[in-house]
Amino acid sequence: MLRWRSTAIGSPDRVSSLVGLVLASCTLLVLGLSLDRITDDQLRGIVTFLGVLVVGIPILGVVSRRESDSKIANLLVIAFITKLGFSLIRYFVLAVVYGDNADAGKYSDWATQIAALFRQGIFAFPDGGISGRGDETERIAIVLALVYLVTGVSRFAGTFVFTSICFAGQVLMWRAFRRAVPNGDDVRYGLLVFFLPSMLFWPSSIGKDALMVGCVGLVSYGAAQVLGDRTSVGGIAVFAAGVAGLMAIRPHMGLIAIVALVVGATAGSIGGIRKKGASKSAIVRLAALVVLVGLGSVGVSQFGKLFGSDDGAEGTSIT
Repeated sequence: MLRWRSTAIGSPDRVSSLVGLVLASCTLLVLGLSLDRITDDQLRGIVTFLGVLVVGIPILGVVSRRESDSKIANLLVIAFITKLGFSLIRYFVLAVVYGDNADAGKYSDWATQIAALFRQGIFAFPDGGISGRGDETERIAIVLALVYLVTGVSRFAGTFVFTSICFAGQVLMWRAFRRAVPNGDDVRYGLLVFFLPSMLFWPSSIGKDALMVGCVGLVSYGAAQVLGDRTSVGGIAVFAAGVAGLMAIRPHMGLIAIVALVVGATAGSIGGIRKKGASKSAIVRLAALVVLVGLGSVGVSQFGKLFGSDDGAEGTSIT
């Protein structure tokens, strides 16, 4: 079996902090040397990259400690840095290889216009732009516009933020696995969920994929809290938040998640009632079923709109 071992340099948390410090220092050095030649888009991207590192690496340290496995911190940090690196590769492929004829550029253009309107207190879509492209596409542009309100208009910054959301979802998937399968090989699973080429490359950009992975992470972690041995009421809220995100982007994925948890919660509730001392878990799972009924009704409504619309909007949406 694969096992992650701490290096001789020091504790995993210390190594992770050192890696983050070196990266931040190198970024600042590059920024200082090229400040007179750097564009505003690139400058905002570099600042956002530094902010993501400063916030993200300590959070990963906290996650490793909460999981009672401090030696995993190095793996999480290396995975995070690799993910951000692949976001630049993905950016290059879209902007140069594809001639910027991709969804990310369109989202950025629309978000730039929407953010400008938001700053004026106008909460509407610009004419001739994203309007009429489909609700799901409009929501992605709104999310990016909200990012631009914080970072300023920068496609680099938006790419780093969306990539970070995607990585957060991957971390939640890993935590869900540890919780749901305590005897499983979590390191092997982590290597798969963090370093599979498809996970490193495709969702590391502005678009639906990054947000979908983030929402799937919420759904997975929430389900693990509801169905696991250590049942948590908070898992219902986490799962609901993930389903809401899925419904906003891909309603059928939200329905799949609801149906899956309904089956699991039903089986768990029946088993909990029969099992002595497991009444709390059974109650939480029954509460989850009640919440899922409400989510399911919303999901069916959204699903009906998606396939019952005759205005042709979905046919022109950006995927």
